[in-house]
Amino acid sequence: MKKYANKIAMLVVASCVLVLFFQNCGQAGFEGEDMTLDNASTGNPQLKNLPFPYEISINQLAYMSCPMNSGTGANDQTFTFKVGAYDNTEFPAAGMGISAAGVKISSDFFNQFTTMYSAYSEDVKKNKLAEALSTAPNAINATPYLSLRSINGTKVNPFYYQGYSTTSMMRPMLGVMSDMAYTQTFRDRFAVLPAQPISFFNYAKYTSNSPLKSLNGAISMPNSQNQRVDLGGNYLTVGFVNTNVSLGTYDSPTPFGPDTGDDNMYGRGLSLDFINQNEGNANYRGFHRASRAMIVRAEYDLATATQAAGTWDCSRAFKIVPEVVRAELMNSPVGAVAKCPVESFAQRNVAANLQTYHLLRRFLNSDNWDINVSRRCVVQKSGTGAGSCYGSRDPKTIVMDELYYQTPQPGVTPTQYAGCSANADDGFQLCPHYLTLCIKR
Repeated sequence: MKKYANKIAMLVVASCVLVLFFQNCGQAGFEGEDMTLDNASTGNPQLKNLPFPYEISINQLAYMSCPMNSGTGANDQTFTFKVGAYDNTEFPAAGMGISAAGVKISSDFFNQFTTMYSAYSEDVKKNKLAEALSTAPNAINATPYLSLRSINGTKVNPFYYQGYSTTSMMRPMLGVMSDMAYTQTFRDRFAVLPAQPISFFNYAKYTSNSPLKSLNGAISMPNSQNQRVDLGGNYLTVGFVNTNVSLGTYDSPTPFGPDTGDDNMYGRGLSLDFINQNEGNANYRGFHRASRAMIVRAEYDLATATQAAGTWDCSRAFKIVPEVVRAELMNSPVGAVAKCPVESFAQRNVAANLQTYHLLRRFLNSDNWDINVSRRCVVQKSGTGAGSCYGSRDPKTIVMDELYYQTPQPGVTPTQYAGCSANADDGFQLCPHYLTLCIKR
């Protein structure tokens, strides 16, 4: 009996040694460890208590005053708003002071996450970050969206709607952030988190049925005549929504927000307005009658209702010219020049013009648009008929020769000379439309 008792004692000791060995290995942070309790499906309270993981921002915006039919997408060449987060660290955009933008891991989330895993190696932390972003219960299905949101709206009534299709007034900018296409990029960029936002996701694909690589999007408003009214009470919003939970009344996804009520949502809102005669920037000369050049008054953090840091520069505005009248001198006084001729290489190669041209080409491709930066105009190729900025209206009735295009005549003001009306149907000539380019500094 003593012989068997000794064997049993030896087995017990060996078992304890093995248990201690594997416990110590786990604490050392080996790559192969399995921390299954951290999976959201197990109901781990630590993971559930982590804050919402994402912040979002953009650094470039283009606005067209043209009426749009519907169905605007990120790659369409006519739109009301098109936005994006771009890397501006290389020539020629470098040196313009454009702010960094993209999807950012929030400092609160990252600090709490790293505290939870402070005893583990960085490789383990990287893997666990990707796992946490894939399973975080308060961010499942979080998808970046572009939309117009009522300034006084709530999460129950988050998107602007006044006879417009909600599907044309909101657009996804990326796929679901819990997708591996995005979580793996955050994993790889672990060393620069949380300070650096990410605007390009290298694991995503460009195909139409796959998640997008870059943070960008576009929406359209079909009635340009009411845009001054429509935009005054709304934010242009980039935020996160749950694509699997819809608000039945508006057939739109439910926004994520920090409160238990219905007020705030995660994201940014831009307060928009139109230039007026009291803001006499030289770049806006001739715009006053039409009031179709846009400005960003302020940017707000929608989760806290506080103004965000940085300023928006919307000083670059461009008259939209139909191709059929680009070289004509319609209604022109002596000394007037062509509406929007082809820009010479020497003119475009001026540093400031080259920078602006580079930014515009992110939104306007060369197949559909010509750009003359020095003359502040763009030409929509085949720009008449359905789908064009001016529709089927006769281009001859569009006033294209404002004072911006020639030496001002003594005693003649822009409002006297323009002879146009913003309303296309009131018996006057139609004022030109404009494309406004804004960058955030």
